[in-house]
Amino acid sequence: GVKGDWTNGIPMTVNPDNADEYVLTDQVIIKATDSVKVVTLTDGQATAWCGKVDSWSNATYTGGGEANIVLEDGIYTFYFKKNDNEIYINQTGYARNVTNKYGTICLPYAAASTTGAIFYRVAGKETGKVYLESVDALEAGVPYIFEKTASQIKVVYTGDKETTAGLANGLVGTFADNTTVPNDAYILYGGAFCTNSDPADPNKINAYRAYLDLDEVQG
Repeated sequence: GVKGDWTNGIPMTVNPDNADEYVLTDQVIIKATDSVKVVTLTDGQATAWCGKVDSWSNATYTGGGEANIVLEDGIYTFYFKKNDNEIYINQTGYARNVTNKYGTICLPYAAASTTGAIFYRVAGKETGKVYLESVDALEAGVPYIFEKTASQIKVVYTGDKETTAGLANGLVGTFADNTTVPNDAYILYGGAFCTNSDPADPNKINAYRAYLDLDEVQG
């Protein structure tokens, strides 16, 4: 069901380390357009479907069982266990389709590698200005600003998972969708830092993003 295509499946191959498993590695999944099941073909015809997820899977998902598996934006390796008729899902990275030139990002793992953007930390401020400095690596739980160089950002994970989104010189990260932004804080919108124009209806940001508390910026 990648990009809504349930006709042309993505072939899995026999796991070279386990003949009882099939594997698909490094598959990008975007929640807005993609969902997953494993189909068994016999003489070119679908004869079985599997949406049962192994409980040990390293992935956040909804659905499963009889329903399609819906995953968070990311890079995944899928294992189909023939004997158990289960799918083990391992999230190996993060992916996001981007249209705006600038945005924010805050991930639960450090980055082994990145493509699609230049990443910055907040370095200081003046009246009407925020200064940024490029970084060579992304740390777990630390929020950053990015400048896109492609239409899709990919981050390959490494290290241990951070369960709490952190703060970094005024940037406040979140791992939760619909996070309410304080009315005097700033979001990146249309290439600029903007505060809320309607205090009765606060801004909100989705998971793996950040907002800016200008009062906390030092330097």
